[in-house]
Amino acid sequence: MAQDHSRLPSAIHRSVPFIYVSDIDATLAFYALLGFDCREIMRDPDGRPNWAWAQTKPGGSRASVAQLMFSRTWRPIVPAHQDIFLYMYTLDLSGLRQHLLDNGVRDGGGATAWNLPPGSPRRARTLFAIHHPPYMPAGEFRLHDPDAYCILVGQLDEPLHPET
Repeated sequence: MAQDHSRLPSAIHRSVPFIYVSDIDATLAFYALLGFDCREIMRDPDGRPNWAWAQTKPGGSRASVAQLMFSRTWRPIVPAHQDIFLYMYTLDLSGLRQHLLDNGVRDGGGATAWNLPPGSPRRARTLFAIHHPPYMPAGEFRLHDPDAYCILVGQLDEPLHPET
């Protein structure tokens, strides 16, 4: 349903997810595998990172910059209680999946975004098979980061390499 925004002085033009993590360095290293570069980092007086901002580089005419912020949490992260997930897009889903596997991300097999058995533990640094749901016919895969946060990655346009 369309809203009247004529009185709005300026609409929000960007949203950046802010994620609590257990280890900033491990998180930045993992998200670097997805193309994120650390742009800024804040440290405690003892030198431990407590906040970071990361973003991807723009690439191609349809690709845009993705940004994330991370903050170290002082409480335990319970993967089963994570009620959010991130949805990201790529121009080469198969190539990105292979890159993640080649760089030590665990292969979780055929489980997809929606068919993990109820109560299944989320395993950190785990990547699952590409599947083709009706809303993303070009394909998507499920990925868990170092804190077992769920990331879904969808294919934009046509794949650059055929799936094997």
